Amino acid sequence: MLDWHSESSNTRTSRPLRPSSPTWIRSSHSHTLSNPAPHSISTSSTPSAPSTPATLSSPTLVLADTDFEKTFQDIIEHWRVNALTTTDKHYLSSTQIRVKEYECVTDVFRLRHGVELQDERICFMEYPTRVHEYMSRYFDYATQTSYGLTLKNLGSSSMRPSHSLIIVDIIYNPSGSVKQPDSSFMPPNLPTPDRANGLRYQDGTFQHFPSLVFEVVVSNEDRERLLDDADKKTFSIHTSISCWIGLKIELQSNKFWMGWGRRRLAGYGMKLEEQTEDDQGVAAYFPIYPHPQIPLLEEFTIPSTLIFNPLPVPPTCPAEFVLAIESVRAAIEEGIDLM
Repeated sequence: MLDWHSESSNTRTSRPLRPSSPTWIRSSHSHTLSNPAPHSISTSSTPSAPSTPATLSSPTLVLADTDFEKTFQDIIEHWRVNALTTTDKHYLSSTQIRVKEYECVTDVFRLRHGVELQDERICFMEYPTRVHEYMSRYFDYATQTSYGLTLKNLGSSSMRPSHSLIIVDIIYNPSGSVKQPDSSFMPPNLPTPDRANGLRYQDGTFQHFPSLVFEVVVSNEDRERLLDDADKKTFSIHTSISCWIGLKIELQSNKFWMGWGRRRLAGYGMKLEEQTEDDQGVAAYFPIYPHPQIPLLEEFTIPSTLIFNPLPVPPTCPAEFVLAIESVRAAIEEGIDLM
């Protein structure tokens, strides 16, 4: 079994501070949400201001509902057993929450994958399974094996905070839509965004988007939903993500699909470059437990220039990021064995 599922640290640092009004955070001395004193931010070396962040002038979730923590904890418990009630769904759909409060809530309740913010409403998707978390770690391992420290690991959206050092949300729509990828990476020292390099800051921040993201779907979402999210969210006109890798695992039928894509030349939308296919070149699911046990020979090859753009690829890095489909299949099998 591979050694990438071990972890050397059980700590996780908080998200980088953003140059905007303070968020609601959990006090270190209590079990309630509290409003901290504003941080002082120097402007002497600050780059040109990004787009204006959302204000907190209107009533917000934490301020408006004094019973929020208990209500939300009950909803999470229902979600974990796939038993959200009509009341739960109504509460979620009718309660507005700002982007920065959403970040606070996901930190406080240690929510990673399966939850996202859509139009300032919290939406629960798929509760992560063990194989889901295992594959998030696999992609971390595969990427760092190829690129080492030349790419920054921006974190996996595991339910366990020890799975990564930092967690970075993706604000894919400034109207209040946020999600955390299963795994994401970016080159260090990216330049200030401008028209020439095509980079963008995340809305209301000085934070770059990752260049490479991984998404894993196991239970509720199908392949079409996975592709649609990549097309409309990952490669939204509001982001500058360069490369996406998606994996769909079907536990009931013991098969999987995988593909990768890049941003279209128009600047938004996804161009699917490679996917698992049959002998006729048609999109296909591959067996997790093939009979006979013949290794899969297919590979995905992703240009490193795409991942490091607009920076040059470091001389120590490979020209291509190669993902062997057989290695992915074996990792899925190992992850299922742990369930």
